[in-house]
Amino acid sequence: MGLDTNLQLEGKHKQEEEKVADSGGTTLLVGPSLKLDANNHTSWFANVLYPAYQDLGGVHQELDFTWTMGGKIAW
Repeated sequence: MGLDTNLQLEGKHKQEEEKVADSGGTTLLVGPSLKLDANNHTSWFANVLYPAYQDLGGVHQELDFTWTMGGKIAW
């Protein structure tokens, strides 16, 4: 078990060389994570991240949560 953090920075989008006002921003995500080692070469992981800070750079939808899961194979 652990704690994951993820900082997402996005610059302003451009359309016809002009910045789009409702774009870009900063989001800091924090949440619990889990990693399971199957053997010396294989592991599985998962996390659920919730926004601790959001500055969305305009009027667009806020993030409620995000989740990730997957596996790793090393050789």
